[in-house]
Amino acid sequence: MHSSLENSCETFADEIRRSIDYYHTQAHQAEISRVVVTGDGSLVRSLPTYFGQALHIDTMLGDPLRRIAENKSKLSEAELGVLAPRLSIAIGLALEDED
Repeated sequence: MHSSLENSCETFADEIRRSIDYYHTQAHQAEISRVVVTGDGSLVRSLPTYFGQALHIDTMLGDPLRRIAENKSKLSEAELGVLAPRLSIAIGLALEDED
């Protein structure tokens, strides 16, 4: 990871850590067991690994297509896979009414 990007990631990891700490003060019995990286940021190589090491918590890439039953688009599975990280907000909003 380039040093300029690493500085930004370090700042972001600090913000995530503060958010987790704040959450723990608000919900004493709940524990955060993992961080899920989604969106365009998930395309940054090694970002989940970096966050996992910085936060000392399991960190994984989110899969916004996980709850989509079948591909009815005109895109191939490979093309859809490339676009998937950029679709996380739209898919999340569309699925919100499903729950």
